[in-house]
Amino acid sequence: IALVLLMPFSGFGFSLKATLRNGWDILFFMAVLAGGLTYSSDFALGLRQIETSISLLGLLFVFSFPNSKLEITRDVFLPFAGGVVLASMICLSNAVYSFVVKNDILVFFFDQFTEIIDSHPTYFSYYVIFTITFLLFRVHFEPIRPSRFAFPVFVFLFFILVLLGGQTIFISLLLIIAFFLLSFLLGERSTRDIWLFGFSFTMLIALFAVVGLMQTRPEFITIGDRNDYWERFQLWTAALEANVHWFVGVGTGDYNQVLGSFLRSHGFEEYASRSLNAHNQFIQILFSNGILGLLGVARLLGRPLVLFMRVRYELGILAIFPFLVYGVTEVFLGRYQGVVFFALLHQLFLNEYFRNKMLPIWRENSAKI
Repeated sequence: IALVLLMPFSGFGFSLKATLRNGWDILFFMAVLAGGLTYSSDFALGLRQIETSISLLGLLFVFSFPNSKLEITRDVFLPFAGGVVLASMICLSNAVYSFVVKNDILVFFFDQFTEIIDSHPTYFSYYVIFTITFLLFRVHFEPIRPSRFAFPVFVFLFFILVLLGGQTIFISLLLIIAFFLLSFLLGERSTRDIWLFGFSFTMLIALFAVVGLMQTRPEFITIGDRNDYWERFQLWTAALEANVHWFVGVGTGDYNQVLGSFLRSHGFEEYASRSLNAHNQFIQILFSNGILGLLGVARLLGRPLVLFMRVRYELGILAIFPFLVYGVTEVFLGRYQGVVFFALLHQLFLNEYFRNKMLPIWRENSAKI
């Protein structure tokens, strides 16, 4: 609070106008969460939920300081991509070592695969998807010749996604692959684009092959608890039926208590004992904060998509859209790994949009497509 209050007097060019412009949707969402505390009986849990989401405000204030020297590709995305590749190599190396020691194939999948970096596999998989998207976009659109390591990196990261598993991952990647395939079919066809088309098409075939294998081979379906769709359906139904206040919800901190009581009364003691949330971002926020909360999440996701569509900023659309897919099966604003990454992309892309509202390269990309 002291930091926020002192920002206007810091001498570093803090702009309240930039804060409201970049993040009025964030401020609205946080206001809804704070308002939910006023009728929540579990005030402590409500505060913890808000504390998890505080990164939205933190990065908003960071980007309220003008920084004309920041180049998101060079200063943010390339280092991030390098970090994802390194983390993937660590996971794979540890899995190979664990397999030699334990002789257990499960060390290559899901939770056990990412345990060494203390990351939830679902969120790490989106880091990988974003890295693939960014690198494909860079290879496809930038005039510079791509590194000879580009395609081996694509193959390696796609292999990591297969190990992480989950059909939500494949659905998110499917949109991205479809974009680059259509871009090739409707645009110019250089030698580089032919290679990119071949790689994208190969990934598409591999995705369907992996999904088919997961459906037909029981030993692959059960790896990493992939067959949990019935559980999620029960949680979605329970959260909807337990919500008795559709406009304001049950309260920012009361969702755990109310949902747990409902599950116990309907014979789902195991779910209640695990303190599970609704496993759906939209149902969860509707349950805890009602229609106002759902409107807040819709603004967080929809605002950047609408702005980027106006100027046809494809990378921004491809980076934000998978959160809609993930929101169906995960509460991505309920974990640091989800909320911090969403806040970073949200503010990076919006800041770039307002700083260079009609970048020439955006027009060139759209003309090429």
